[in-house]
Amino acid sequence: DKTVVLLDTRIQYGDKELTFFDSEVYEYDIALAKGESVPEVRVLSSGESSVVQGNPATVTVGGKPHTLRFAENPFDGLLGTGSEGILSTLKLTIEGVTTDAGYQTYLDVADVTSSIEWDEKYQPSGTIDGVISDDTANRWSADGMGNWICYDLGSVKNLNSIAIAGYKAEQRAYTFTVEISQDGTTWEKVTDAQTNAGKQVDVFTLGDKSARYIKLTGTRVSTGTWLGINEVRIYESAKMMEDDQSLWNLNFNKEGISGAVGSSVKLAVLGADKNGAALAVDMAEVTFSSADASVASVDAAGNVKLLKAGSTVIYAKIDVIGITKTATITVTVQ
Repeated sequence: DKTVVLLDTRIQYGDKELTFFDSEVYEYDIALAKGESVPEVRVLSSGESSVVQGNPATVTVGGKPHTLRFAENPFDGLLGTGSEGILSTLKLTIEGVTTDAGYQTYLDVADVTSSIEWDEKYQPSGTIDGVISDDTANRWSADGMGNWICYDLGSVKNLNSIAIAGYKAEQRAYTFTVEISQDGTTWEKVTDAQTNAGKQVDVFTLGDKSARYIKLTGTRVSTGTWLGINEVRIYESAKMMEDDQSLWNLNFNKEGISGAVGSSVKLAVLGADKNGAALAVDMAEVTFSSADASVASVDAAGNVKLLKAGSTVIYAKIDVIGITKTATITVTVQ
């Protein structure tokens, strides 16, 4: 009887007890502290005991063999692991990419106004809050062509380019007439900015012109009549634009990879214990795979290559000393 065996049997290894012993489970992986020797295994049953030494160690309980395998916990004693030291969560991110270029990679906006009333839910300031989401607080929307949004930089600046992230850009394309002004009264049309459906952000050159105000007036939406902008960045130089755009993925798509066909990135695998403390996982074996390798492939070292337009998911799996954790990251190829 299984219950009788469980009540009557205790298995100890060193000064610890195998508290999760089950007479119908025959294989056990046990983590040892770094530098800890393989302990003796002692079986206590019906007042009698037997001792086994070795790795693996096989003991007999209820007439059946049970094997204990010992392995050093690769997370034990590492900086930041604390006393917990057990992998709880796994995350994938892009290796070698920083969110800090050493300076602010876009111009400050002193004020934002628009053709819709300020008491409506789509506040113009939502387009400069550094957040891209479906929340109404993080975007400007207006129903009907001819509606506009205007950015006041506070003083005259050199304007090299502007980045526009349209609302639901994966589905919609927009066209905005871009005008600039030094005094807010006399306006000069610079370009018609046409965003691309399926691309989160588009950059438009402004010709290195001097202005204080930039106005975007909606003239076309590919679906329906609702204009929508999630985020706007205004740049005074080509370098500022390039630096900001190089960080766009990490700043706005922290959980995903987005890039053009032919580009590549290397993944970093991050671990944490149950308290959120960082755990180095470089000692563990990580297995990578792609849900659609024709869109994006991944090799054993975590190098991802973007092969054709589309989307897929990259998976990472760690399976060590009885701990199995997985993580995913989305990939969008343009």
